[in-house]
Amino acid sequence: MAIQRTRINAGGFDFDALASGPKSGELVLLLHGFPQSSSIWRGALATLGTAGYRAVAPDQRGYSLGARPEGVDEYRISALSDDVLDIAGALGAKRFHLIGHDWGGTVAWTVAGEHPDRVATLTAISTPHTAALRTALRGTAQRARMAYIPLLQLPKAAEMLFDAGGGALAAGGPFISMRNCSSSSELTSVRRSFIAARLSVIIQRAGCFRRSWPGAPQPCSS
Repeated sequence: MAIQRTRINAGGFDFDALASGPKSGELVLLLHGFPQSSSIWRGALATLGTAGYRAVAPDQRGYSLGARPEGVDEYRISALSDDVLDIAGALGAKRFHLIGHDWGGTVAWTVAGEHPDRVATLTAISTPHTAALRTALRGTAQRARMAYIPLLQLPKAAEMLFDAGGGALAAGGPFISMRNCSSSSELTSVRRSFIAARLSVIIQRAGCFRRSWPGAPQPCSS
């Protein structure tokens, strides 16, 4: 099943996205993790599209060039979940299936919890409900696994990590690889977009990281 690049105007922003399947099919929205892009969903998009679903994976707020408002407050979990509803609305879906991985899973949990009438099914990959994660963080094992969060909270730490080697860490890291792209030209495009966004900005725009620690990573609200 062919995968197309598209752009979705929703909530006053333009979201870049990958899409597959008939437009008449049930909508499935797929939310990527941090710091990734819609390209991680290529395999799922093809499978869902072949099965007759309309599968759409947007580059979320802070990642899409047309959806990068200034200020950490623009990246609260409430704003990110509103984006999901706006995108679904722009695609003409009152109810939709929702899949989220990593940070996208946290957004998906929030959307499903606050708008159960809109979400037909929820699939959260590698992301437990925030209440379960809060419990797990009482132990040292889970805190050790998430030690990168307090690291990225340190002033300028994220910027220094990103700029190391002239951006080689991001360009050559595991987040952006040929495995998730259909061609070398797409890989180059994704890397350039990622570098243009700057990891420091993405971290701020997924701003709950710098609000959630120490203590449980709870969904931020307005």
